[in-house]
Amino acid sequence: MRTSLILVLNKIDNSPVMAHYMARRPRASVLDMVDTAANVGFNATQLRNQSKLGKELSDLRRNQERDTQYTLTAIRGLYDLHLANGYKLVEIEGKLDELAKISWDIASYFDRKEQQEKFIGIMRFYIHSTNRSLDEIDSYTDEYPEYALLEVNRIIKSIEEKDVKVEHFSQVSMDEMRLAQELLDRVYDTKDSLLKRM
Repeated sequence: MRTSLILVLNKIDNSPVMAHYMARRPRASVLDMVDTAANVGFNATQLRNQSKLGKELSDLRRNQERDTQYTLTAIRGLYDLHLANGYKLVEIEGKLDELAKISWDIASYFDRKEQQEKFIGIMRFYIHSTNRSLDEIDSYTDEYPEYALLEVNRIIKSIEEKDVKVEHFSQVSMDEMRLAQELLDRVYDTKDSLLKRM
């Protein structure tokens, strides 16, 4: 069967119809050859350009991937910087709170110190004015002992109301403590002296 197929094909090749088509085929001219060579050259140039373009696209893709990697690294760096900045802000806020507390304590200390100094100033003036009152009482004690005793009792009541004590002057100086003690001793000695006269 194989041989018969080959024979049939040979008959077709040798047939006059086939010869007619083969004979009708024009011969290639020089222009056709030049055109074919130009097409081959053009196709080769296009292939080189496509290869070059493919290489450029590949380079562009690699560059884009590299740039994307750089960008992602920079973003991670910025994110880390942002986190570190957040931690620093929390730390700074804690320190500011601590400084505010210290500042409040210092202000409170100075307020207390100012109040204490004001209190001591009032006590100093009280001691001074009470000593002057006692000097005045001494001037009329011999003539009016009852009135002098009444005035001394008013001073004692005032001392108790104002809570005049030697301890209040303990943080100031020994001289201040001594002056306060002398006043208290003088008031009670004057009272005792007046009571003995009656």
